[in-house]
Amino acid sequence: MNDLPIPLYVTATDLVKGKLKIFADSTKIVDAILASSSVPGVISPYEINEKLYSDGGILNHFPTDILQGRCEYIIGVYVSTVQKITAKDLRSIKAVTTRAFELLVANSNLQKFNNCDWLIEPDELSSFNTFETNKAKMDQIFEIGYQAAKKSFESLAG
Repeated sequence: MNDLPIPLYVTATDLVKGKLKIFADSTKIVDAILASSSVPGVISPYEINEKLYSDGGILNHFPTDILQGRCEYIIGVYVSTVQKITAKDLRSIKAVTTRAFELLVANSNLQKFNNCDWLIEPDELSSFNTFETNKAKMDQIFEIGYQAAKKSFESLAG
């Protein structure tokens, strides 16, 4: 990571210690990314130096706080908008539990939006699943994100 022209901070969760890990310059970028993207229940934890790491979002889903004082500007891209549902969608214990967790995470992230100099939040993503695998839907997700960033930049520059 120390070969990059702009410093990069990647987080993961140390599953044994229960602590957030911010990877240092000495970490290979591929290792940091694989550890950070090891989503529990989807991808197995990733081992670096005999330590097991998983998704940094377990402990810090929108880590703008770790960037304060480390950079001139913070550009936040928040893609975990709260899913749009109706009461009919909450008819199982699993659905209620999932919704409660989603609301908990969203609430803790809202406070971190204030750390951003520029925030991109494509609300239209709320109608898509986090683990979407359908190619056509993935293309839609990309386009929504691209257009949201473009619109946000235009309003910032204008």
